[in-house]
Parts: sequence; C-alpha cells; structure tokens
Amino acid sequence: MNRPNMRKAKILLKAKVERRSKAFIIATGLLENKMNYKIKQLKARSSVIRNNDINDNKKGYMTIPFNLF
Repeated sequence: MNRPNMRKAKILLKAKVERRSKAFIIATGLLENKMNYKIKQLKARSSVIRNNDINDNKKGYMTIPFNLF
C-alpha cells in the first residue's frame, strides 16, 4: 500500500471510531435520561402508594407495589 492511501485509511478509521464513540455517548445519554425518568416515576408512584397505604390502613387492608419496574 502506498503512503497516501495509508494516510487516507487511517483518517477513515479514525472517523469511524469517532462516529461510533459519538453514537455511544448519545446512547448512554438517552439511557441515563430514561433511568432518571424511571426514578422520577418511581418516586411519584411511591408517594402515591404511600398515601394509598395510609388510606387503605384506615380501611383495614394494605396495597403492595408490584410493578415497580
């Protein structure tokens, strides 16, 4: 392989790696957002459940959160 082609191949490879890492960063960001959203949902739901528990205990039975995830 002559020199210019070698250089071109290196540049292409670098671009490919960069693109992949960029995609990875975006993907992890999305995943993080999703997890934060899940956690917020959980917190909201658990406070609702807690209130329900208090109300249900007055009635004499208790609700248990099954579908947390």
